[in-house]
Amino acid sequence: MKTVASPEAPEAPTPNAVDASTLQNDGDAGIVGVTLHPGQALQRHITPVPLGFHILEGVGSVEIRGERRTVSADIRIDSRSPASPRQPNEDGGDVHFLVARCAAPPAPPTGYRNEVGYA
Repeated sequence: MKTVASPEAPEAPTPNAVDASTLQNDGDAGIVGVTLHPGQALQRHITPVPLGFHILEGVGSVEIRGERRTVSADIRIDSRSPASPRQPNEDGGDVHFLVARCAAPPAPPTGYRNEVGYA
């Protein structure tokens, strides 16, 4: 088992100059923790793989494909690729969220049964 404390995770450089840290980066899968301070934003950018955003704390906005939603803690946002999301923080406090990316898993070999018995 590997554990990573967010404050000790390596910085994830972003073109937006926001606080971001790499919590996991295993080939096709990754998790980045992001903090947006008041007035900051992740500007619109192309995402070639599916992403999920999970709001941990605060209130912010998410814009995807012309649709805008206000989001807060315990809300998950699904962003199918290709997309170009934007996340502005127009509220008075910090917004903390996770960005998870994962490519579709490869098909199991023919005749494969996982540990619970499903083919």
